[in-house]
Amino acid sequence: LAAKLRAAPAVCGFTKRLQAGEPRLLKELERAFTAVMEESVRNAMVSAFQRLDMWPPRPTPADVCMEDCSYQDVSASFAVIAQRAYNDELHRARDAAEVGGISSATRRAMTAAFLVDFAHAAGLQLPPMPEAQQARFHDFAFRAAELERQQQEEHERQCAQQDESPSVFSKQGCNSDLAVETWPTLASNALVSPKGILAKAKALLLSSSHTQLAGEQGQELR
Repeated sequence: LAAKLRAAPAVCGFTKRLQAGEPRLLKELERAFTAVMEESVRNAMVSAFQRLDMWPPRPTPADVCMEDCSYQDVSASFAVIAQRAYNDELHRARDAAEVGGISSATRRAMTAAFLVDFAHAAGLQLPPMPEAQQARFHDFAFRAAELERQQQEEHERQCAQQDESPSVFSKQGCNSDLAVETWPTLASNALVSPKGILAKAKALLLSSSHTQLAGEQGQELR
């Protein structure tokens, strides 16, 4: 309570400056919002690779070095994108281990999410996801759905050869019909809506499920 009372004047001051449209603060808010969007897209990609059993991809793409973290290039093959994203996760894990907490990239994203949340609470209209990020995620989302569909078809083919029920596939954790419906919906709704993306980002940023896995791998590489 005492901390809230001490912070109240500063909170009130920043709220008024935001509502008055102070250019410098609005520019910082724009940068923070872009950072939140980027981190949320990244985490959605990580979740997709985990769902597709490509975290990390096996075999490791031969043309991707450990320092290559350019997962933003969604024109590459899915295995290459997955390996680059995994490399980025390993770098974050090593960074977190060195500082004894969370990585600097995650810290920046969480700070950005706080700033966006503050502006939203102050009544500011949040912008839509930048068109470049929308296009990148839409492309990735539909490719993820298509790959999951192909995985299910291959599994059903193997089941038919072994005279097994295709329903076994759902127990193994991958349902293509759900993916084909879910990925486009996620791309066009949850990740484009400012309120949806903020809620999604806050949940993903606080999640340590994939970070823990990469952290263990990172320790092995040190």
